[in-house]
This record gives sequence, structure tokens and C-alpha cells, in this order.
Amino acid sequence: MDSRPLDFQQRNAWSLAQERSHARVMQLLEQAGAGAPPASTPAPGLAWPEPPEGGDCSVDPVTQVRAYTLAVAAWEQRGNAAGHEALDAGFWAEPQQLIERFCTRRPRAYPRASYGFPTTYSPDDELLGSERLKPAQAQVLMRDPAVRALCYEHRFLLKRVAGQWRINSVKRRLAGTQKWASTIL
Repeated sequence: MDSRPLDFQQRNAWSLAQERSHARVMQLLEQAGAGAPPASTPAPGLAWPEPPEGGDCSVDPVTQVRAYTLAVAAWEQRGNAAGHEALDAGFWAEPQQLIERFCTRRPRAYPRASYGFPTTYSPDDELLGSERLKPAQAQVLMRDPAVRALCYEHRFLLKRVAGQWRINSVKRRLAGTQKWASTIL
């Protein structure tokens, strides 16, 4: 009997029967050699690449995402340290400057207009992987540090424009769930 997980939440027939208190079904599955699914473990994080010598992070999708997330985290940390009343127009202009530096040039419906604690991104974020979807399109997956009470996964979609990788959009989901939701860059 195949006891592999059947769904996104790593459940199999035995665990579904257990959830519904079907003791007889569980017993039959156990007799057939199927039992509880193995405990799922989160995907291990990968090492982030070192930033390039010249400082141009747009040559690689992963490096571009890393540079952007570190810049946003630093901006939010400065806002948290200074306090809302002490922030000037220059501080509030920085998110748009980051968009211009790291992202595709297109109209954005909603600008980043707030900072928070914990910050949206962290230097401790874990790289889960990257994939070339097309010659000029890639995605980068990362996860919040496991120490956060709410751990999110982020999926960055990048496009290669004029020889540079630029972030086009980002979606996030609560780790362990299936549905991605668009979020503000």
C-alpha cells in the first residue's frame, strides 16, 4: 500500500481517517501496510551568494533579491530606531528609490508607505531556491527566519531587462499553506 502524502499538507489516507475518527479505516490501512505519514520537515535553507565585487547585483536574480531585501530591512530598521515623528520626507522617498534601483520600471498601484517590527525582510531570511522560468524570467523563493511567530515564504518574480535582472513582483504565503497573495514591493 502506498503511504506517501496525498496533499499539500503532507497528509495521507491514514491521517485523513484519523482526523475524521474513522478507527476501522485506520485499522484496515495499518493492516495493508499504510500508517501515519512521516513527519514533514521544512526545506533546508541554501547559502546566499556573496555580493559581487563591483556592487552590481543585477547580474544574478538571487543576488538582486538579496540586495533588495537587505535594503528594505535596513530602511525599516532605521524607521523603527528613529520613531515616526522624527522621520522626514527623505526617509519616505527611499522606498521609491529602492523600486527604481531594483525593480522593473512600471506603474505600481500601491507604494510602500509603512515600516514595521519585525521588518518585512530580515538578514536572517533563508533562501529556498531559484528557478529560470524562461530565458528572461526567473523566480526566487525565500522564507522568513524560523524564529518568527508567523513565518512567511516569499516568491519573487524577476525579469531580465536590458541585461539586468529586475524584480517585477513578489507574492507571499504563510509557510505551510498553498495560496500565494500579492504583496507590496
